[in-house]
Amino acid sequence: MRGGRDLALLLGLTLVALPGCGKSTKQPVATIAVITPISHGVTAFGRGIRDSVDLAIREANRRHAVKGWTLRLAVGDDQSTPDIGAAAARRLAADPTVAGVIGTYNSGVASAVVPELDRAALVMISPGNTDPGLSRSGGSRPHADYYRVVTTDAVQGPFGAEYAYRHAGARTVAVVYENKPVSEKLALAFKDRFTADGGKIVDVEAVPAGTTEFSAIVPKIAPLRPDLVFFGGEYPLAGPLAAELHKAGLAAPLMGGDGIFDPKFIELAGPGSDGDLATAVGAPATALPSARRYINDYKVARYREAFSNFGPYAFDAANVLIDALARVLPGRNRIDTAARRAIERAVQQTDKEGITGHIAFDRYGDTVTRELTVYRVSNGVWKQAEIAEFR
Repeated sequence: MRGGRDLALLLGLTLVALPGCGKSTKQPVATIAVITPISHGVTAFGRGIRDSVDLAIREANRRHAVKGWTLRLAVGDDQSTPDIGAAAARRLAADPTVAGVIGTYNSGVASAVVPELDRAALVMISPGNTDPGLSRSGGSRPHADYYRVVTTDAVQGPFGAEYAYRHAGARTVAVVYENKPVSEKLALAFKDRFTADGGKIVDVEAVPAGTTEFSAIVPKIAPLRPDLVFFGGEYPLAGPLAAELHKAGLAAPLMGGDGIFDPKFIELAGPGSDGDLATAVGAPATALPSARRYINDYKVARYREAFSNFGPYAFDAANVLIDALARVLPGRNRIDTAARRAIERAVQQTDKEGITGHIAFDRYGDTVTRELTVYRVSNGVWKQAEIAEFR
């Protein structure tokens, strides 16, 4: 998965031959699929997710983790677009070798992908979805085959709000969000907690999905002189918004969730981005002794893209699935519906230490870990400001 394959990914799916998949092997093949943005959308996250799963599979094949089976990778490029993600899911579900899926990054894509996988009894473990509604709806679990290894915006939004009020000293905030359900939920979760803590929301603005033109809202926000602007959305929009706010003379920092935490945000926002803030799920891999080997192995593998904040979670998600395959597949020679359902049950029983920390799931398929990090831009680089377990 080292570059040069994006054109093929545009056509739908790529199958990747991995160590142990030589011509002479007579072992059955189990395919671990990834659905994530590769050619369009938030590709900085998607490619790191893809390559981290690739790394996990290569390591598993070298140690013969699933006795009697060889693992391979299939990649579906969802382009951060729900319809494209759903089409990739249907193609993967029809492949009798597919044992499970790692993905998606985008919550909106997940809402279209998960029903397709549910119909095929395929488990999906997300390294990046934060929309609470994917796992909980009216107190029930809407998708029995859906799991995630990152916490949700029901935690991330209040975490960011508490930091803004108690640590950044913000008392007035303007809220802007991209007109997508997951972005709105994050923004409103921030708003509700900030006001509960005693802060004041001076403006709330929704912008069209995908826009990078903010001339209609910047003149509204700048004269209000808020202490902080909170943005619900991702870096392709957040960067240009921050640049326009700075150009309008607003010195207040822009804050966002995990969707803006990428060097690309700083590039798009420009030199005025120093002081801007982002929350992110989990702790940074570079701060975790448990992630040192992963970081080194990823570097040695010479992937062309950085692993991003979500690569370590994709690596952990892949290993959760590999552990489940190791318990279910030995003694079988094919992956039928019964095997897929057994794999899902094995995932639910996960209780292990990963490179990102403890991994276990509650009855909704959500991670039991609620650790998050605040980052601040300093001298043109994201730097860790606080790591905390939010309760």
